[in-house]
Amino acid sequence: MGYCVNTYEVFEMAEQVERNGLEFYQHAAEVVKDKSVKDLLLELAKMESDHEEKFFNIKKRLELSEHSIFPDLDDLVVSNLRALATGKVFKNSPEDVLVSDETTVEDILDVALDFERNTIVFFSSLKTMMKDCEEQKIIDLLIKEEVDHIAILMEKKGKLDKNG
Repeated sequence: MGYCVNTYEVFEMAEQVERNGLEFYQHAAEVVKDKSVKDLLLELAKMESDHEEKFFNIKKRLELSEHSIFPDLDDLVVSNLRALATGKVFKNSPEDVLVSDETTVEDILDVALDFERNTIVFFSSLKTMMKDCEEQKIIDLLIKEEVDHIAILMEKKGKLDKNG
């Protein structure tokens, strides 16, 4: 089947996904008591902010407008992107995020891991739309950074499990 997708909107969604992650990490850092976890969450928030800026710069460099289009031959890219950007992983505001004083550190780390995994799917979908090798390399770098986030979160979770 397939249809064309507004590329500008796709990059707007990519920026929103990163903002959602940024807001989640900042909000979770406010709630969590463990200083090492708080520091980790704040560092991840900064990384999400950096990713948002990278997407903004790609959009600017490509001179994307509201009339720019890419084909979405499998009809999957846009649905994956919209699901992530509209809050299927994180809600669109910190108050909507399922983090409260009763939320455990393990719960926060599990939500963060799910977000990072879904973000990799998002970026991989986005990469299939990119024709420019340089832009694909940037997306690959972002995917690698998300994989690094997963490793950092898994390491922290493992240390918490050992310390009980």
